[in-house]
Amino acid sequence: MTPRLGRPALLLMAAVVVAPAAAAQTTVPVDRIVAVVGSRPFLASEIEEQLITLRSQGQTVPTDSAALRAFRRQLLGQMIDQELLVQEAQRDTSIKVTEQEVQDQVEQSVQNIKKQIPDPAEFQRQLKLSGFTSVDEWRRKLTEEQRRSILSSRLLDELKNKGKIHNIPPTEAQMREFWTQYKGQQPKRPAVASFRQIVVVRRTPPRSSPPTSGPNPCWSRCGAARISARWPASSRETAPPPRRGASWAGSGAA
Repeated sequence: MTPRLGRPALLLMAAVVVAPAAAAQTTVPVDRIVAVVGSRPFLASEIEEQLITLRSQGQTVPTDSAALRAFRRQLLGQMIDQELLVQEAQRDTSIKVTEQEVQDQVEQSVQNIKKQIPDPAEFQRQLKLSGFTSVDEWRRKLTEEQRRSILSSRLLDELKNKGKIHNIPPTEAQMREFWTQYKGQQPKRPAVASFRQIVVVRRTPPRSSPPTSGPNPCWSRCGAARISARWPASSRETAPPPRRGASWAGSGAA
């Protein structure tokens, strides 16, 4: 004879069955792996930390969704490239990095940041904007970054000395693409002007030669060239004549 379940028992079983389904509908992923290099996984949160750091430093971060996705992929590519260099440097027994070297670089970076942000309250605010809860946490992160930076730099220097890698000059298209991408991050520069002095020395004819009358043909051509270089075509007729022995030509950029 099959035992019959009471109403409370049936309600309890229904709650047990429905609860996992409801929980699955409200589950939100906390983090995810976006790449793996060797045994080192890269999390999506690491890319977001990089974005927060760039924003806190005043650098331009795309706001458009498509551009932001491309920017995230670019950051991930840079992180993967550095990880490959770090892992290769760690396998190379000839590359050594002491703890004192790392700490010296960390201290220099800390002092540079404090010079840029001398106000303690503003320093703490910027620290929180960068995603750090304390100075110690920031220093630990900075220490790891400096160690990795030194390792990758040592490896690149060693490969260059062995002739295994060479500097390849960028193409015109690559330079234009780089400028278009990062021109918003360039600091403003004051207007400058530069000038050049062109001195034309007139040769004196030998004493035995009879003196010539009229303007020197060579000097006339030289003077005309200097006038054309300095004054626009519309004002050549009213331009002052060049001074004998010297002429000024200036170029300026503001």
